[in-house]
Amino acid sequence: MSNNLKIYILILNWNGINHLKYMLPSLLECEYPEHTKFIVIDADSNDNSIEYVESLNHKNINILKLDNNYGWAKSNNIGIRHAYKAGADIIVLLNNDMRFSKKWLINTLEIFNKRENVGMAGCEVITDKNKFEEFSAKKIPIAIEKVQNISGCCMIIPRFIFQKIGLINEEYIFYEEEIDFQKRIKLMGYNLFKSNTYVWHLHDGSMRNFPEKKAYLAIRNSILISRRYDKLIITLIKILNILLCSIIKNYRKHTMTNKRYYAVSPLKNFKIFIKAFSWNVADLFKRGYKAKVKIIKLD
Repeated sequence: MSNNLKIYILILNWNGINHLKYMLPSLLECEYPEHTKFIVIDADSNDNSIEYVESLNHKNINILKLDNNYGWAKSNNIGIRHAYKAGADIIVLLNNDMRFSKKWLINTLEIFNKRENVGMAGCEVITDKNKFEEFSAKKIPIAIEKVQNISGCCMIIPRFIFQKIGLINEEYIFYEEEIDFQKRIKLMGYNLFKSNTYVWHLHDGSMRNFPEKKAYLAIRNSILISRRYDKLIITLIKILNILLCSIIKNYRKHTMTNKRYYAVSPLKNFKIFIKAFSWNVADLFKRGYKAKVKIIKLD
């Protein structure tokens, strides 16, 4: 991969000043190729996030101010369009609740040199801060693994992918939109790879104060994406798993997705499940089982 490639790193933020105060210093201390730019996409924050970013006075950080919080997908699409028009060769999507090892990007970009048909690259994401500090301090040879999914908190995407498959599906708002995007990449014959370079992610930094909304969107979207890409029997099994996770606290809590289904209490969670399930039933009659949607193009 040429050192002259333009790399745009997009950081989506909404009222996340407390996260930005550890995320941006960590991000800016890392090593980057020469032509790397940072864009903070601010989704109409009112907590002085913009003022904090401006106070850093960093020559390579720009702020893209939105007039509303449009959700993860649409807000990132606005940033992607901006970076694409600016000539970005590689676009990186980051959450605002992360920390980084020094060579997270340089090491991971090696994937594009050492593998073919790369549609997306990512890093090894961990949530234990102590383990992150321990692992990121070690010098280990770069290892590359082909994977089925990449964490949506850190996705490294070549320009041509947006030309081929369009932008992120905005109807999800939050949750599963990155999985949908990755499935579309794989259906076009491209592969997903991750490096063994570590990044730390808090998870749900912006949504943890809205547990009911988080649970509703997680349930609704998990059923929706399964309708689109799974066989009916798999979808039915997943719906049963979602229901049990919704009404039984700590049921199968080993995945972050399962944790999102449980919001407040079993009774309230069951009502949230019924609301999300009913949305899918209504949508099934409206758009069909696969819920086909028009792809959002760059132009």
